[in-house]
Amino acid sequence: MSREDYVKQIIKKVKCSKNKKEEIKRQILADISARMEAGESLEEIVANMGKAEEIAEEFNQNLSPEEVKAYKKSMLFKNLASAAVVFAVLCAFVWWWLPKTYEAGHSGKFVKENVEKEVEETILLLNADDFDALKAYAAEELQATLTKETIDEGRALLGDEWGELQEIGTVYMAEIEQKGKTYIFTQVHVTYENVKVIYTINFDEEMRLAGIFFQ
Repeated sequence: MSREDYVKQIIKKVKCSKNKKEEIKRQILADISARMEAGESLEEIVANMGKAEEIAEEFNQNLSPEEVKAYKKSMLFKNLASAAVVFAVLCAFVWWWLPKTYEAGHSGKFVKENVEKEVEETILLLNADDFDALKAYAAEELQATLTKETIDEGRALLGDEWGELQEIGTVYMAEIEQKGKTYIFTQVHVTYENVKVIYTINFDEEMRLAGIFFQ
C-alpha cells in the first residue's frame, strides 16, 4: 500500500467539506513525508499512526460545528439521488424521469416548523412501533409497505439493539418536483444508545407521509 492509498482511506471517512478534506490530506502527507525523510519506513509510520478509521474519527471529533453542519447539508443533496431510488421501491412510486431538486421553501407549499414537527412525530411513532398511527397519515401508496416487518428489516441492517432514543438532531430539507407534484425530502441524524441513524423522511404536498428510509 502506498502512502497515497493510506491517506485516501483516511480522507474518505472524514466528514467535512471538500476544501477541509484537501487541507487534512496535505497535512497528513506532509507529516508522512517528514517522517520518511527522518528514516522511518512507510510500514512503521502506518503501524504507529494506526488504522485509517481511527485517524478519521479523531479528525471528525475535532471538526468545528460549522464544518459538521456544512457536511450534513451537502450530504442531504448528495443522498437525494440514491434516496430517490429507495423511495421509489418503498413507496411503490414509478419515477419516469429524474426529479428536480430545490431549496426548501422554493414552492411555498411547506412550512419549515410544521415539517420539523411531523419529522419528529414520525420518528417517535416508529420508535413506538405504532404503525396504525403512521398509516393514518401516510400516502395510500405507502400504506401497504408500512409494516413492522418492513421497518425491522431496515433496522437490522444497522444493528439488532439500537437502545433508547437519546437525541434528534437538526432537520435538513429539500424540495423535489416530480411529474407536476412537489415533495419535501428531509434528513436528520438521530442518536440512540448503541447506534447513530440517519433518517430520510418524505412528505407530499398534503403533508402525508410519502417515504421512510434510514441508514
